[in-house]
Amino acid sequence: MTITLPLQPREEARLIAAAQAKGLSAEALVREAVDKILAEAPDSPVQPKKSAFGLLAKYSPGPTEKEIEENRREILRGFGEDLPCVGGVADTHAALWYLHENLRLSVTARIFIGYAGLHSLVRITASNAFQVNG
Repeated sequence: MTITLPLQPREEARLIAAAQAKGLSAEALVREAVDKILAEAPDSPVQPKKSAFGLLAKYSPGPTEKEIEENRREILRGFGEDLPCVGGVADTHAALWYLHENLRLSVTARIFIGYAGLHSLVRITASNAFQVNG
């Protein structure tokens, strides 16, 4: 194998000087460095670790993407149909700040409430633990 290693002029000069100081050529000095690296490296390549899926594969084949999607659809069929649609949660202050365009309400909250609409927010107040509007 031949490796080309681009060096800056200053790096090349330092490499040559270091080699000459040891009485070696630049190539021999680099070869020494490579030999040292290879001596510390394991003889055989590191075996990749198996994923949990790979470890369990011997027990049965995993579900296909289609089966996963069908199961998801079946589990979630009808979910939330008997519940009112909730776009977010806000305390009374946030709702009032939105209505009165108060600058204390963050831009993010203003955009969210504007998008969701006040009618789809759940209000939490001191007088009622959980009131659903709409």
